[in-house]
Amino acid sequence: MRSYLFCERAGLYDRFDVTPDRLLHLLRRVAAGTDTRDLVASVYLVARGRHWGGQALAGRWSTPDDFFSPRWPPRRRPAFARPAGLPDRFKQVRLYFGGDLPAYPSTQASRYRFLWRFPSFAEHAAYLFAHELHHFRRYHLGLHPGEGEVSAERWAFRRLRSLGYRIECRGRQARGRRRRWPLSPEARLAHERLRAVREGTPLVVDDPACRLFGRGETVLTLRPPRRGAWRMAVRTADGRSFLVPLTSLRLEPGPGGPALRCEPR
Repeated sequence: MRSYLFCERAGLYDRFDVTPDRLLHLLRRVAAGTDTRDLVASVYLVARGRHWGGQALAGRWSTPDDFFSPRWPPRRRPAFARPAGLPDRFKQVRLYFGGDLPAYPSTQASRYRFLWRFPSFAEHAAYLFAHELHHFRRYHLGLHPGEGEVSAERWAFRRLRSLGYRIECRGRQARGRRRRWPLSPEARLAHERLRAVREGTPLVVDDPACRLFGRGETVLTLRPPRRGAWRMAVRTADGRSFLVPLTSLRLEPGPGGPALRCEPR
């Protein structure tokens, strides 16, 4: 496994009471016992923001050009330099932490509504890496078949407790009413054109910015888009499932005429 740290301001290490060597060591410690020869892990510490999150790109190979994404970390990413010597292809795990996080120990709610008590930033980073490592183990190594986000939360907890970390789970928040954001005009048009597709309908990916698929790649509809949704579930030829923006999809040409295309973004 190759690991990289990107810190916008040197004082953030003191803010989080961690050193670069300790941060890299905990990644290796959490990953011990997992075949990580194809994995590249990166940790981003940015000066502002109370947000944190992770991303595992384990279902498809990445290249050095894919190492950075303009859409991730969310909200803000400084102009970090891409490291030299990246492999020609690899799987990625990215971790992101804003510099305005509350002082530790603290209780944080994950994206999946689990309440975690972190004694220190080190435990917080170890938990998040373990969660994303579960996805890498599932999609790249074939472990944890059929398991999703909740299973990744539970596996991360068990993994950290087995290593002696003092992370605590304080339960799970009740599900609140989901706020629905209005669709853009392009998404509404795409939804109107694709809402009647049936399971198994072939669709073509028609978005050069989509890094999950090559432009022109064919996928199959897993289920029609739900009401008000801007994405839909599709399945690749090798059986992998993804949620893809409706504006990135078009119907394949049929005997009745040319394919319907979504309007450009």
